[in-house]
Amino acid sequence: MADNLQEKRKEIDELDRSLVKLLHKRADLAREVGRIKQEDGYSALAPVREAEILSAVSTSESGSFPKAGLRAVFREIISSCRNMEKDGRVGILGEKYGWVNDAARRRFGAAAELMAMGHADEIIRAIARHEIGYAFFALNAGHPDLPLLLEEFIGRRLFIVAETHYRRAFSLISRGTAEQSQIEEIFVTAEVLSWLRRWAASLSFPVRISVCRSMEEVFDNIVEGRKVAGIVPMEFAKSIDAHIIQTGLTPVEELPVRCFTVSAKRYAGPLEKDMIVSVLLSVPDLPGSLLAALAPIRDAKLNVAAVETFRFHGKAWDNLFWVDFSAPTDSSSLDAVLKAVETKCRLFSFLGVYPVIE
Repeated sequence: MADNLQEKRKEIDELDRSLVKLLHKRADLAREVGRIKQEDGYSALAPVREAEILSAVSTSESGSFPKAGLRAVFREIISSCRNMEKDGRVGILGEKYGWVNDAARRRFGAAAELMAMGHADEIIRAIARHEIGYAFFALNAGHPDLPLLLEEFIGRRLFIVAETHYRRAFSLISRGTAEQSQIEEIFVTAEVLSWLRRWAASLSFPVRISVCRSMEEVFDNIVEGRKVAGIVPMEFAKSIDAHIIQTGLTPVEELPVRCFTVSAKRYAGPLEKDMIVSVLLSVPDLPGSLLAALAPIRDAKLNVAAVETFRFHGKAWDNLFWVDFSAPTDSSSLDAVLKAVETKCRLFSFLGVYPVIE
């Protein structure tokens, strides 16, 4: 039995060495692709290509390795290869260690260089100065600077290049104890506590809950040797030196959050199946004006997937409507639909055509 075990381990070691060689070869090819893209003026980020790779992995011939694991492995391979290129830094509209940052880490992988930014104007300036290649934000994050970011879309200086979906999930962690019943105090932000109020009400042991101003303050309070714990985003909990006491804490019946990757360069490739088109528009304050603006989309037999309203004060418009619809099969048809919609609007901005990467 011992000889057979050693033989199998040798086979695994040989496979591991082969995998490492192949990964180095892939990185060399990716670097060459990056050089070609840079010479031709293309972005380092290729969402359509990434979606193709992940889809191919998911639909490949079945084997022993779990498909979810394969996708996770290839996300990290893509992340590491992309990070070798110059414009791979990502600005996050959200706090350090917060859930939007957590969503970005899942999107871009462990190798990505993420920069948390509290204000939209920071992201806007950073993109203009080429300090970051991309921005990442959640559409329904409730961030007070989200309207400012939308105004940049109106100026047509930013474009959506990819969408991902994220389910907010948190973990209870500690550096002082691994037993939930021994915890004397739990640190949490007000936002997260509002989502997990049912979980907090279900605690069956006496504990003090302290509300922090930020997720960074939560981390600062989780210190060695104290019987305290904190509630932090689940992916971050896996990456730090702490006891995970309970995980998978999620808001009750919450739908996935839509998250977007944004660039100063719009997608210029061929339209692919299942891509989404997003526009931002304002219509005259008259009955039926929004329906009239959307009529060219209906006439082109394209499906309107979502309409969201953002209210403004002190602007030339009161409401901005974010509209998503399915992309046509060719760019000329898309241009015709966009032009027809624009003629019926007071204000119109094309946000981008992009894939949804699951």
